[in-house]
Amino acid sequence: MSTETCASSLIIADVGMMIEIRKRDIVDINSLSMEPSGRNCSFRAVDVSHSTHITDAKVGRLMTEVFGLVNGRHIQPIRSITLYGFDRVLDAIAYTRRDDI
Repeated sequence: MSTETCASSLIIADVGMMIEIRKRDIVDINSLSMEPSGRNCSFRAVDVSHSTHITDAKVGRLMTEVFGLVNGRHIQPIRSITLYGFDRVLDAIAYTRRDDI
């Protein structure tokens, strides 16, 4: 597990859930801190790159639902160390693919 993911797991709210969507962390995960489980937190990892069931329409529906949850303050993103504007999406994706984060 990357240092960033390990540190992120420690800031999950009590009874919260962390959803990991970076494939590299799913594949490279070696251990998971047990500290969050003592606070009834959970960890979910999702890799949709191998699924033939994920269509553009389904991704659109999921994104609409996720942004509805974010806007309703039911969920919130983990505070990022590096912030990118919408005009720098490619830079943000390249950043998440680095091996040193």
